[in-house]
Amino acid sequence: MSPITIVDYQPQHQQYFEKFNRRWIEKYFKMEPLDEYVLTNPEEAILKPGGVILMALYEGIPAGTVALRKIEHYWLLIYIIFLISFPNIINP
Repeated sequence: MSPITIVDYQPQHQQYFEKFNRRWIEKYFKMEPLDEYVLTNPEEAILKPGGVILMALYEGIPAGTVALRKIEHYWLLIYIIFLISFPNIINP
């Protein structure tokens, strides 16, 4: 059995979803107000309008995430990150 499992986003994952994506955005881009809103309110911004957030767990520990926003008849990949050496940064 693989130590990696993919699970649907749950409210307890919000801190990881935000932390993982915030580090990536702040390193390579500029945090915009829309990013701030989505990262702190993923249920309202992504899930409520019909989107999907999946979490990758490595031996039960959050190690990555992907989010897709549904727009009319297609899906838009809006956030994706998998941490290569995640033990150093997963503690919120």
